[in-house]
Amino acid sequence: MRHLFANRTRFLAWLAAWLLCTAAGIGWLCRSEFEAQRRLFETDSRIAHRLLTQRTVQHDTILATLAAGGTDDAACAPSARTQVMRMYPQLVAVLCSRMASAWDDKLLKAEAASRRSGHAEVAGPEFSGGRYWLVQAGEHGSWALRIDMRQMIPRVEWPGAPLQVRLRHAGDAMLLQQEPAREAAWRMDFSKPLSSDSQPFELVIQRGFAWSDLPLAAMTLWSLLSTLIVAAAYALRRQSVERRRAESLLRLRRVERLNTLGELSAGVAHELNQPLTAILANCQAARRLLEKEACDVPAAAAALGHAIAQAKRASAVIGRLRGLVEQRQQEQVVRPVVLGDAVRRALHLLEPELQQRHTAPVQVEETKPVAVVADPVALDQILHNLLLNALQAMEGMPVASRRLRIHIAAGPDDALLRIADNGPGIAAQALPRLFEPFYTTRENGLGLGLTLCETLAGNMGCTISAANGATCGAEFSLRFSRMEQEMAA
Repeated sequence: MRHLFANRTRFLAWLAAWLLCTAAGIGWLCRSEFEAQRRLFETDSRIAHRLLTQRTVQHDTILATLAAGGTDDAACAPSARTQVMRMYPQLVAVLCSRMASAWDDKLLKAEAASRRSGHAEVAGPEFSGGRYWLVQAGEHGSWALRIDMRQMIPRVEWPGAPLQVRLRHAGDAMLLQQEPAREAAWRMDFSKPLSSDSQPFELVIQRGFAWSDLPLAAMTLWSLLSTLIVAAAYALRRQSVERRRAESLLRLRRVERLNTLGELSAGVAHELNQPLTAILANCQAARRLLEKEACDVPAAAAALGHAIAQAKRASAVIGRLRGLVEQRQQEQVVRPVVLGDAVRRALHLLEPELQQRHTAPVQVEETKPVAVVADPVALDQILHNLLLNALQAMEGMPVASRRLRIHIAAGPDDALLRIADNGPGIAAQALPRLFEPFYTTRENGLGLGLTLCETLAGNMGCTISAANGATCGAEFSLRFSRMEQEMAA
């Protein structure tokens, strides 16, 4: 279960990395686009404010020019007023105070206010109709302009962005430009009074930022690019893991070959030592006898001497080989090892085998971390051999029923690691001889794997045993008598 949990954790970690990479890139793209649109909005708003301010100043200039134009009625003539309106399309009407019939009460009030303030004053704003009067008092006559707010800025001069533009005055508002109808996710606002004493209108500009304004093409491209980046990183990581796994397996197999060679050499040395001893004794006896007989004593003695020399030489060679094996076994270094970590390390090395034989997930039962004193390399080799034997034992079982269970438990004075499979189990006649050298039940097997495991376990103070499970399959148990606290003591 822990192995399955680790695989799921790795998958979720890579998925989270992809989501984080994608979200970070998309967030940066959206923020950059939003900031760019905001800067464009502020630029367009300042342009609109400057254009409207210029028009209001232009109106003041027109009125000042008309008021200073003279005392005769020629300036009030219809042709003169028509010429002014033709020059400025936003002017709907031009009136003079000497035209008493058209000069009504609202213009009189504005004229009085203009005399008090010294500049033009707004009279009778009709914001619902989009028009207002602007009155300038003069010494020889007052003038009034009727202005159409929609014509203050020609359409070609408006910023091209979809803006909603309003002019507000005394609680009323006039819509100069309507934003296209769409659902906005965010809104941008700009509000600033026009720089005019005579026409103190407040310019209000709004723009909606919709989801469709986001850089969807760039976001899609980044999503694909982040997918490729994470996939490449995953492939590189997997390649690195596979390379380290191959290196670990190669190192483990090299150690296994050396240990197997050592076990084989020790067995050969044991098997040949007695015959060589007998040869040596017989040859020495024959030499003594031949020395007393009346025959070609020098030739027989020389031949037997050569035999003795060769026998001694063979014995010395075997003795040196055995000494090397014993020296290698004595050079094993023990240190505290967490059994769960060793099991997970072995399962990591065997992950391709587990997937190929469809024996995943592996159930690892471990209530708490258990640390023992052992040789890490030897323990890795033992676990590798036992787990591989379990996988091979389940080859004849249906794929759906293959189960591999690993149980780790700690007692008061020892620790137990048990590996159980649900294969056919161990034959009764093979069970007592399972750890004998050169005994095997597998075709083309050498019969040294379990013998080597027993030797390695014994060298680090551990015992290994085999039994059949209660229901089916085989169980191999490793019992460690040396716990971590012993080394600390």
